[in-house]
Amino acid sequence: VAALVAEGAPAVGLSGIDAKLAEARQMQPDLGAVGRITRVNAELLETLCDAGFLPVVACVAGDSDGNIYNVNADQMASALAIAFQADRLLFLTDVEGVRGAGGAILSHLTPDEARKLIQAGVATGGMQAKLEASCEALDQGVREVVIAPGAAPGVVDRLASGEPAGTLLSWDWEGEEEEEEDE
Repeated sequence: VAALVAEGAPAVGLSGIDAKLAEARQMQPDLGAVGRITRVNAELLETLCDAGFLPVVACVAGDSDGNIYNVNADQMASALAIAFQADRLLFLTDVEGVRGAGGAILSHLTPDEARKLIQAGVATGGMQAKLEASCEALDQGVREVVIAPGAAPGVVDRLASGEPAGTLLSWDWEGEEEEEEDE
């Protein structure tokens, strides 16, 4: 929030607990306070956006009994994008994009191709979580998801202007992509 405010954005920091923005349930008792989103109330986001604010939501959610859960940040972003009926979801990360089996960055993937990368063990850990959240968002109506390098200068402005960066996931892709050579 502080970095966005320093750049002139009217950012507002929230958690999923605020106004029951994101409700969750415990995933497994042995994981403790780790939860999975069960419901999102996008009205708060809509109200803030309509008033000109930029909501920034921490990946903490609660339930009606007052329990607090840590939720996966990718899942939180996906659930909020779905509820907000966003056209586009951006995941800004510490890598250049999604890598294929040969190690090169893929510029475009369909959800089916993303699932194949997971099943083949090519996408694991954090990238697996991002791809799963991306597929969920696309399956629920988000038009496209971009996984892009968050530290790249001006990446958000570049993506907003239509310049490609990272990996674009959408249903609008025909056929499997050949891997591109790293630059």
